[in-house]
Order: sequence, then C-alpha cells, then structure tokens
Amino acid sequence: MSLYDWIRLLEIKKIPTNKNEQNYSDDDVNGAESDNENDIDSNDKDDKVTFYHFLEDHPLYHSHHVMLLNNTQGWVPNFIGGALPRSNCGDREYYCSTMLAFFKSWRTGKDLKLKEESWEDAFKIYKFNVRQLEIMKYFNVRYECLDARDDHAAQMKKGENVGIFSNWDVYDNLVSNMIDHDSFEGDDFAFDIDNVNQDDIGPNTERQNRDMSHVEQIMRDAGWFDKSPNGLADVGDLTPVIPTQLLSGKDWTAVVQNK
Repeated sequence: MSLYDWIRLLEIKKIPTNKNEQNYSDDDVNGAESDNENDIDSNDKDDKVTFYHFLEDHPLYHSHHVMLLNNTQGWVPNFIGGALPRSNCGDREYYCSTMLAFFKSWRTGKDLKLKEESWEDAFKIYKFNVRQLEIMKYFNVRYECLDARDDHAAQMKKGENVGIFSNWDVYDNLVSNMIDHDSFEGDDFAFDIDNVNQDDIGPNTERQNRDMSHVEQIMRDAGWFDKSPNGLADVGDLTPVIPTQLLSGKDWTAVVQNK
C-alpha cells in the first residue's frame, strides 16, 4: 500500500480489551504474518471491517491495529506546510522522489529506488496506476492556475500600459476616477446615497467594526495619536522609487531561476 492510500484509507484503532466481543482471538494475532489482515464482524453481518497488524517490532504492535476503510469512507488528504513540487519546472529529482514516496509502496527509503538509479529513472520505470496519474495531474492544477493568472495580468498591463500598481500611481488613479456618490442614476432609476441605512449591517461587519474601535481606543490611550512635541521625525527622502524594469511575477521568477 502506498503512503497516499495509507493516509487516505487507514485509521489506527486501539485493540479492544475484550477481543471476543469482536471475534478477535489470540490465535489470529499470534499466527499472523507481520501485515496479516483480519475480517472483523460489524453490526451488519454482511459488512466486514478489515484490520491490519503492525510489525512485531513496532511500538504499537500489542496495543493498536489499523482499520482499512473502503473508498467511500476514505479521507481527503490536505497537504499543509510547504508547497508540493511542480512537475513542469524546478528540481526534477525532488519532484520524482516526492511522487514515488506518495504512490510507491515502501518501508524504507531504499525501497523507492536502486542505489545507482536517479530519482527520475526510478520515476519513469515505476508503473503508476491511472488514479495515481490523475492525482499527480491535479497536484499541478494550482500552479497552472497561478501561471494563467500571471499571464493574464501581464497581458492586461501590456495592453493598457498600466505597469505595476504601486503607491505612486494608485492614488492618482483613484482621484482621477472619483465617482460622485451623491446620486447614482440609471436608465430607469435614481438612487440617493443618503437613503441608505448604514446601521443595517450584518453580524460579521458589526464584529469587525467593534474590533476596530477597540484597537483604535487602545492606540489612543497609548498616545499613538498625540502630536509629537518634537515635530515630525526626519526619515529622509520619501520619494517613491520607480523600477527601471517592469515584469510580471512569472517573468521575475524566470529571471531569478536563470541566475
């Protein structure tokens, strides 16, 4: 069984004290191989729950066993921490080793490849099943979406000659595109902004406003809003730095990787 299926389909259970309640006998345990499975009767006589033993030298061998779930009961793995490696760029050896660790059965790292093999060679030789190939394809969808977003942003910036949004042009755009909020008029309606009941807000907005007011009061009590007796601090030139080269996020990534 692969590591991915172990995470998805197996659940560690404590071995019941009274084994007879689940038709679990000492003979089944002592006479089993290290990974022997036992079908334990559930409340439904037609439904079998499969248990696996740990290896005899495993610290949980005498206290726990592992229940095998069927596909309809399986978990959906949620990968947290660092991002999964990409299949189409980056460190190919790292990608191949990660996918083999997920989908090839192993007990130690030496089971994943031969000593003289590269990770990529072992990856190409191993026969992944259709479902595993499908999952690996889904791993890369997130990066494909990010690439598409960067490409679209680059096209929009190039087509409209907008450049990179930053603090030296955002406010100019806001001022130049200022909307008259006193009256919104359409083809068949007129809307007066003064008629809006600003007190009619939802619980989330009310909680956010309450939190902001609380933080503002703390800052006032601490003197953050008091005028400095020494005047404004001399922090040097605050003129924004305009970059000499405008590139999309994807292009900057390519430049850094080429370095």
